[in-house]
Amino acid sequence: MTSTADSLQPSWPEAASPKPLWPHPGDRFEKTFTFSAAEISDFATRCGDTNPLHHDADYAANSRFRGLIACGPHTSAVFIALIANWFARDWEIIGQEFQVRFDQAVRVDTPVRMAWTVAEIDTNSAGTRAKLVVTGAAVDPAGRPVLTGRASVVLWAKAG
Repeated sequence: MTSTADSLQPSWPEAASPKPLWPHPGDRFEKTFTFSAAEISDFATRCGDTNPLHHDADYAANSRFRGLIACGPHTSAVFIALIANWFARDWEIIGQEFQVRFDQAVRVDTPVRMAWTVAEIDTNSAGTRAKLVVTGAAVDPAGRPVLTGRASVVLWAKAG
């Protein structure tokens, strides 16, 4: 899977600006991914998905999708991992709940822009933990949603 490094930058980009204690509602992070035929088949095999739409290019070419499509566990794993990859740079993180809706198939070799936005934050009274709700969407090059999601995560300040 290829990906771009776009917009995985902190919302506080200047070195002179200190990182805030916690993220803020409205903070957004995004990245573009492209799923190759080999990656689609490999991931589907490893998770036990034998659907020929993920493995057989000839079969898939004659289907309503006109080509290979990524399996749901693959696209949702990449979509959800973007949350951990973003927050783990500055905080300790665990996921509590993830909801993903599959709006369209993710087609082979098609760039998919995945983005998440902090919707809610609730910190404990000691200021040592924050619970966040983030909402996300993944869109194809035409801007049509292929995945949408909502997640609840918990952050702690890193020691040291």
